[in-house]
Amino acid sequence: MTKGGQVTLRSRINSSSQGSQGSDEEEIVPKSPSQSRGDGFLRKGASKDAQRNDRSARRNSLSGKKSSPGVQLQHRQRDIQKEDLGTSSALGGYLTLAAMLAVGVAGAGYALHNRNFIEDRSSQSWGDLKKEFRAKLEKEIRPLFPTQPGSTFRDVFLALTSGMQEKPQHPGLVVLLTGPNGKATSSCLTQKLVQATASYFSGSGDDFDQYIVDGDDFSSSQGKAKFHDSLHDRLSKYGVAAIKGLEKLSGDTAIVLHGFADDSVAPFKQSVLVMTLADELEVAEVSDPSWRAEKLLLKYWSDLGTDKSSALITRVTVSVVRVLPESAQVISQACH
Repeated sequence: MTKGGQVTLRSRINSSSQGSQGSDEEEIVPKSPSQSRGDGFLRKGASKDAQRNDRSARRNSLSGKKSSPGVQLQHRQRDIQKEDLGTSSALGGYLTLAAMLAVGVAGAGYALHNRNFIEDRSSQSWGDLKKEFRAKLEKEIRPLFPTQPGSTFRDVFLALTSGMQEKPQHPGLVVLLTGPNGKATSSCLTQKLVQATASYFSGSGDDFDQYIVDGDDFSSSQGKAKFHDSLHDRLSKYGVAAIKGLEKLSGDTAIVLHGFADDSVAPFKQSVLVMTLADELEVAEVSDPSWRAEKLLLKYWSDLGTDKSSALITRVTVSVVRVLPESAQVISQACH
């Protein structure tokens, strides 16, 4: 059984001397082939006298002659500039590293504080929050979606409040199943559900984008690891995440969900996960949304094989809700 992994920190720090040089520094350009001997570089725009001094110094060095005091002074000034540039470059690299470490520590500290805050809630506190969430659904969200039957919001409430208790068995999971004409409605409803539940875990939910994990972003060969880290990051920081487009994930990438949704090993059981799934059929024609979702995901995740995909799908489709299409005007008013 796949366990939820730890946060993977991948950071590469590239420090370049170009980034630390000021605008007053002259541009360094390669010599032409005829100038390939000697120090290897000339400064763009250098005077002919300076170039002659460089050549004279190289000839004097080869012949054993000493350069004039003026030329020696120019060379010493150039060496000092190079030393200063090297020091500036190293300092810039150290400052960049320190800034990145500070951001990482702050993020980890916030996530830890947030999880402790959530886990310290009493059973009574969670009970009060569930009552508040029910009121939000009935009085604020449901009126925005007049085409949806009452059973939609009843099922959403039961699904998401599974993760709103002192010792939940698994996170609050719901799959919003929609047809070709209902994608905008599903996206808008997802936004409203995330914003309504975020305040119980992490914050106001006003910045909806920070909770989104978009299936389109994980099609590369590194998709699986990136998907895991994106989901882990949001659930650890906010306790709420939304996956848009389960149908866009390959089975090899979607297997990550097994660990996050599992009854025994899910790392963040006090959390909410809203997922959307698109069907080529209009959902009004679907009598059993759970059965339909299972059939679709078996097709989309067929690269896993029947045994693995069936075990995964059982955990993901704990609760599936049909979302009927609303008019463009309704969507505009609800999620303007």
